[in-house]
Amino acid sequence: MVSMCLASRAAGPAVAAVTLMVLAVACRKTAPMSRLGCFETPAWAEAGGLQLRAESSGVALLLRHRTTVQRLHEDYSGGNPGVDPGQPAIYRYDSASARLDAAAEDAWRQAGGEVVDCDRQSALSAAPFVLDARERTLRWRDRAVAVAGRTVLILAAAPDGVRVAVLSARGSVAESVLPFLARTGTAGQHYHQVFSRRDASEQGEAVTLPMTSKSVALAGCWSADGRYVVYTDALFHHLCIVQPEAAGGDRR
Repeated sequence: MVSMCLASRAAGPAVAAVTLMVLAVACRKTAPMSRLGCFETPAWAEAGGLQLRAESSGVALLLRHRTTVQRLHEDYSGGNPGVDPGQPAIYRYDSASARLDAAAEDAWRQAGGEVVDCDRQSALSAAPFVLDARERTLRWRDRAVAVAGRTVLILAAAPDGVRVAVLSARGSVAESVLPFLARTGTAGQHYHQVFSRRDASEQGEAVTLPMTSKSVALAGCWSADGRYVVYTDALFHHLCIVQPEAAGGDRR
């Protein structure tokens, strides 16, 4: 099992241990463990692409990371036949136990759920929500929408076409950590929220995430069944998995 919450890789062992302990306490205080799981992902830890696939039962989510070479090999006629890209690294998240464990390719094939390519999903429109790129604020049609943090970082449209996940942070806007992707980072506490595209109402409560975008950009992605939202950093060192609440407070 990969460690719950996350510790800084840049810090020394003693600092990392204290950081992990503090973040674990933060996880317990800010959300039930069945709602939020945050983990280090040492089997990934490099740039690439993420795929999600829920098991038919909805109890578990498979997360498949492909390096650039692996993506070329799978998506473009087998890639270079002289290069062995190896197998993508897969994790399985069990929502009942809040565990993240390594999984085999067979588990991915047998999962049964629809496969989501997170890069492709990120291109989906969140309209009528609009992220003001200059002010980093959220609007629904012509109306401003209040969010938990000061700076809005990400909008992620759900596959159901009804909901939008919003990632915001308490800190002010910082210089883009990935200028060529126009992604803005910031320090301070980060928050996940879900809003309805129909009337901009918030679905459930804000969830505090023990992540930061100060030095690395973050991205968000929904599972096809709408039961999970996954946040990762651009280099895939760690992730947070949230189980959103549907209208009325029920988990999907």
